[in-house]
Amino acid sequence: MMGAVTETFLIAAFIILLGFAGNEIFERKGLPPYLFLIAAGIVLGPVLGIINGVSLLPILGIVAELTLMMVLLYSGFDINIFKEEGISLRTTLQVLLYVSLSIIIITAAFKFILGWTFLEALILGSIVGGETTAVVIVSLSKSLKIGKDPTTFIRLESALNSVLLVVLFLTFTSVNSVGGIDLTTVIYRIFSEFSVAIVIGVILSLLWLFILNKVKERPYNYVLTLGFALLTFAITDLVGGNPLLAVLSFGIILGNGKTVAKLFNQNFDPKIKTHLNMFQTEFNFILVTFFFVFLGLILVLSWQNVIEGAGMAALIIVILLAARYLSLAISTYKAKIAKYRPLFLVMCAQGVTPATLAVLAFTEGLPMSVLYLNIVTYVIIFTNVITTIGVFVLVRRGSISTKMSTQGQSNT
Repeated sequence: MMGAVTETFLIAAFIILLGFAGNEIFERKGLPPYLFLIAAGIVLGPVLGIINGVSLLPILGIVAELTLMMVLLYSGFDINIFKEEGISLRTTLQVLLYVSLSIIIITAAFKFILGWTFLEALILGSIVGGETTAVVIVSLSKSLKIGKDPTTFIRLESALNSVLLVVLFLTFTSVNSVGGIDLTTVIYRIFSEFSVAIVIGVILSLLWLFILNKVKERPYNYVLTLGFALLTFAITDLVGGNPLLAVLSFGIILGNGKTVAKLFNQNFDPKIKTHLNMFQTEFNFILVTFFFVFLGLILVLSWQNVIEGAGMAALIIVILLAARYLSLAISTYKAKIAKYRPLFLVMCAQGVTPATLAVLAFTEGLPMSVLYLNIVTYVIIFTNVITTIGVFVLVRRGSISTKMSTQGQSNT
């Protein structure tokens, strides 16, 4: 008879192999890996009953927070703040418009059409309102070889919208905990969390950049960096800042280590960044793989839940596409990347951020949190399907080319 340890190892091995297979299929065929991972969780949990998803709920909140932290840290590594100023302005405008329009319309729809309370609808909007997942979006954009500026636009949008949604989610859940909304308090909280997080993240990252350069020949550089990132998270949270934004700031400074070091007359070996990126990618793969399988494990598959969750998700999809169309029309107005609007429009796949925020809402015991999880799972599935089919159709129609030059042009 199979022991508990052996059974656990077999399941873990199966999940990792499935994650690898999903990633390979994505690289070759463009099919998002999230769909395979969620499906695996559904089969292992609700369908076959091999794993009891309810038993994993106590640890799921910690896994969700760690996953989101690592994704933001990795996003920071990939942002070059010294070479992308022009495109950053348009990307920032796109993020602000897409996120704000999505949240406003989702909130209005769920309050006035479905009868939710204002805060319940607002929190849902902050979970699904305008995220684009880097795992799918950025990888697809690179494989299409559409050029530097469109790829940069997509990549920066994916990094920035996640941060904004996290801050808004934490703000709205805090408002929910005190039982009221005061505009001044909301604005102050957002400003306070942003400023405290950025200051602490920058200070600690500069300190770690100096230390890292001194111990660059020593082993375990990535483990030490991860430890310092966790320390940044903890300190920022203790002083009332947004710890996730602090980790993003930490990652951005390390990602721009060579340029930042020159400002302080220091040297920074670029091999350090390459080394960190390599291990960061591997670690993120494991976290994201298990997290999305967990998401499938806790999905409730009764007819009522499927119809309710899928129906509400479909409403959100319509809102997201409308908000994305309008925001892109404004943010890319008279820009050379405007010709890529159809591609940008279908690049709406969601992933880690809404999933982790929905789990955090559940672990905090927020009203409607079970329904949040159900809706978010279907939103992730639907948006990934839209991105996959949309890109396929655009390529087949010749609207975009898979053999474009990767040399970017100025868009300012």
